[in-house]
Amino acid sequence: MAIYFDDREKIFHLRNDKVSYIIGILRNGHLGHFYFGKALDGCSKDEENWLSQDLFRRDQNRGLTNYVYEGDMSFSLNLERLEYPCFGSTDYRMPAIDLKTATGSSIVDFVYASHRIFEGKKKLEGLPCTHVGRRMKCDGFKGNDNCVNDKDNGGCQTLEIDLIDSVLGATLTLSYTLFEALPVIARSSQLTNHGSTPFLLKRLMSMNIDLMDADWEQIQLHGDWTRERHMATDKLHYGIQSIGSLRGASSAAHNPFLILKRAHTTEQQGEAIGISLVYSGNFLIQTEVDNDHRARISAGIHPHGFEWQLKQGDIFQSPEALLVYTTEGIGHLSRTFHDMFRNYLIQSKWQHKTRPILLNNWEATYFDFDEAKILNLAEEAQALGIELLVLDDGWFGNRNDDTCGLGDWFVNTQKIPSGIQK
Repeated sequence: MAIYFDDREKIFHLRNDKVSYIIGILRNGHLGHFYFGKALDGCSKDEENWLSQDLFRRDQNRGLTNYVYEGDMSFSLNLERLEYPCFGSTDYRMPAIDLKTATGSSIVDFVYASHRIFEGKKKLEGLPCTHVGRRMKCDGFKGNDNCVNDKDNGGCQTLEIDLIDSVLGATLTLSYTLFEALPVIARSSQLTNHGSTPFLLKRLMSMNIDLMDADWEQIQLHGDWTRERHMATDKLHYGIQSIGSLRGASSAAHNPFLILKRAHTTEQQGEAIGISLVYSGNFLIQTEVDNDHRARISAGIHPHGFEWQLKQGDIFQSPEALLVYTTEGIGHLSRTFHDMFRNYLIQSKWQHKTRPILLNNWEATYFDFDEAKILNLAEEAQALGIELLVLDDGWFGNRNDDTCGLGDWFVNTQKIPSGIQK
């Protein structure tokens, strides 16, 4: 496992023995998305087949587009596959970032400034995220070798790329963590205002990826109360398709998760990409197919109703998105996410322990209980070998039915005179 940067070719290569993720610095300083798929060679300068930008892109002269440089009709961002697109700098597809300055402008131009490669992974302050430093175990599925020994760095490396808009006075930092044992890239973005003038952030996606083609089907998980996570499969088509939530929570209606698969992909074989947003608020996962039959995938906080003012020195951090790639079918994709969540997301002491047998009081009592009834229930449960009692709805506020008390998070001492100890 390693993250490489070739200063000559201006290429970043994130590679383990399962997957490669390749980013290039284009000649105007924007980032191109070159590749996400099976592990490729060419990740050491000592190798004769070190990667070149010519393998992934070419200059193009087309009609009905704009070009970056005056008089040079060979380079247009609208014809490039981009890593984190900005609107208006000759790319007119949906951007990954949108903001409004004091003058009313929404044009931004984030170009490469610097990067850092380090062992391990940083924590996202105030947000759930994957972590490092714990022992990873096999998932128990036959044929899945997602195992790794415990290491101080958790078996991962991180790349941070700083992009700067000099007019705005802002730094956009893109973060990529590569895990040694899994075909997973963890991505997030962070925007910092270094300038003296505030601006209004309206969109900051956690990730964007421009694929080489649009010959994919997408699987989403929709549903409702008591019928969660129904699979719906649709072929990508020209224009925009999306899933999301404006409920204030991801909810059972839509899960912040999407799979792209080839038409022939099954549970056991075939190419697939999974995207999971580690976030429970309003979200958007969107696919856009352009007139060149390329697919742009982005995921992050839903921009509808979202506004965040950044004054000088302010920072906004996006949630984390997890990208998984496989050629071994939907089943392998699922097991990879299982391994990822169990070993790098769950932080409970029960992470690798057998969970206790539990009893939830709800079906036994509904709202009608007092302390004596709960204690009696606990004693009977203990006698049966049950190890944990969950006190469900009705312990807080004036919560005697489902029309009142929700949100009054204080103990109802009429029901539970002894209170609840933390």
